[in-house]
Amino acid sequence: MASTKQLPPSSSTPAVQSEGSIIVPLLVYILYLVSLCNGVTAIIGVVIAYVYKGDAQPWQQQHYRFLIRTFWLSILYAVIGYMFSLMLVGFLVLALIPLWMIIRCIRGLKNLTEKRGPNNLTTWLY
Repeated sequence: MASTKQLPPSSSTPAVQSEGSIIVPLLVYILYLVSLCNGVTAIIGVVIAYVYKGDAQPWQQQHYRFLIRTFWLSILYAVIGYMFSLMLVGFLVLALIPLWMIIRCIRGLKNLTEKRGPNNLTTWLY
């Protein structure tokens, strides 16, 4: 019978993968906030959230889920805003999306610094 030997943890393991690390979710929150100026970094952030979601602690997985949901909801709200912009109501929706994203990111960052998951993952608002 072949014995299976577990290797000791390597000292070269990146800090972003350590238990309880807030570095990667923090990076994604920052990318989302920067995307309010350039619009592109949110895509990078959501890709990072999808990649790291599986190997994270439960409270980190909640943040990744919250971040992924924030990305897709912002896309949905933007589509709705553009559709209703012909009736002028959509311009209000489009104007409120950045404020909504800032509020969600700030609340997520607050919970992240306390190393706990967001309060309500399934909310459509904040």
